[in-house]
Amino acid sequence: MIRITNTITSTEASDVNIPRSSAEAVYAQITADLEFAATLLPASYGNDASINKARATSGAAHALAAKAYAQQPNPDYDAVLNSIQAVESSSASYQLIPFNQLFSGNNYNNAESIIEVQYLGGNEGNFGPQLLLPPSISGDSWRKFVTPSVDLVDAFDSEDDTVRKNASILFESVQWVDEFWGNSQGTAIPFSYKWKNANGFASADNTYLIRYGDIVLLKAEALNETNQLQSAITEVNRIRTRAELPDLTDAQSNSQQVLRQTILKERRLELFQEGQRWDDLARYNLLVSTMNNLVEIDLRTGNQVNYNMTEAKTLLPIPQQELDRNPALEQNPL
Repeated sequence: MIRITNTITSTEASDVNIPRSSAEAVYAQITADLEFAATLLPASYGNDASINKARATSGAAHALAAKAYAQQPNPDYDAVLNSIQAVESSSASYQLIPFNQLFSGNNYNNAESIIEVQYLGGNEGNFGPQLLLPPSISGDSWRKFVTPSVDLVDAFDSEDDTVRKNASILFESVQWVDEFWGNSQGTAIPFSYKWKNANGFASADNTYLIRYGDIVLLKAEALNETNQLQSAITEVNRIRTRAELPDLTDAQSNSQQVLRQTILKERRLELFQEGQRWDDLARYNLLVSTMNNLVEIDLRTGNQVNYNMTEAKTLLPIPQQELDRNPALEQNPL
């Protein structure tokens, strides 16, 4: 990524062909911009929640800054906690709400939402639900995307996590055979279910960009990484209580390393289908090992799937057109 902070007015190649900036420099600019934005933005724009959750607010800026401080090459967890403190002290009064209300399909712009995409339906609709939801809801019979894996469903079941599982995954009988679930025609496989309304590629279901539940678990992570384990456990238990699960056991929280893995699993179950898992695994430096350790059997062949994940694959290749335009850029490892 190239970090440019001033308008370029020169046409000289030496001024235009700018090499890649370091990840550290880019994140420093991101967090500086977000901190500055937070000083300029209001906590809300009035009493209309559909406006307050659609437009950038100081709470959204602080929440995104917290995520950036955690995601940068050398996480600054003290800065994460400071940003989260600003979120939690906001007059917007973000709070956890019952999990099934988060994903009922008719309760968007709620108290847990910090910022979300506002879909109106029709020509300004959300096509995602039609791609994911089962035939009984979508009204079609073709195979869908993002089928929950056996490994994921097992993760819900190992915690007896029925509240979040039932809000996130719907099993339905289908007339095709899924190569990973090994069902016969007419038996059930899982579908992603956090969106509830398809409406033929014109859904009015919103998409959460940041919600407070994510921030609570990020706070737990930051507390754990700054050796405040008991406070971290308290934050995780807030999320588990909302999911109607018991508090963490000693076996789940008796050391920083153990609690680190517990929080990662909690984020997986809490935030399934919300676009957070890749960043979480990247932050924990677990992308390669997680992909390569997955045991998924392609039942068409009986063979385990080999994802052949490498560090090089954690970065997308730079488009050749961009390399041609700027000789100072270097291609990512392939």
